[in-house]
Amino acid sequence: MSCQSCAAFRAVTREDFTLQRSETIGELAKALAAANGHIKNPNLYAVNPHFKSRYASLGAIINAVRAPLAAQGISAVQTVSNDGGSVGVTTTLLHSSGEWMAETIWSALPDRATVQQLGSSITYLRRYSLAAITGIVGE
Repeated sequence: MSCQSCAAFRAVTREDFTLQRSETIGELAKALAAANGHIKNPNLYAVNPHFKSRYASLGAIINAVRAPLAAQGISAVQTVSNDGGSVGVTTTLLHSSGEWMAETIWSALPDRATVQQLGSSITYLRRYSLAAITGIVGE
């Protein structure tokens, strides 16, 4: 199967997905389990015209998780990195106990990526990363 836009993607290795955490995560795990009892999958209001599919926007995912996480003393922070040819997003869950867990995911950028392509990649990575680390479905 051929995919013209897939040519920009490099092979994914285990190093592309890294989970880091504080020395202990017992309090965070307990709080995340409690928050997950209140997190609902967001509505799929956004439309991808290319694939004729619906998905949850980044805003919808943030709105679905922010209050339930905060009620349990958890905040979600997302930071962006790049290594010249790839862009990465690290999603960190911080708990009021000081415990934390973070995961970084990476995606290759097309040669001579425009600012719009960079922004699109960052939004995509933020959406999928936050959904994954909080255990929700956005598609």
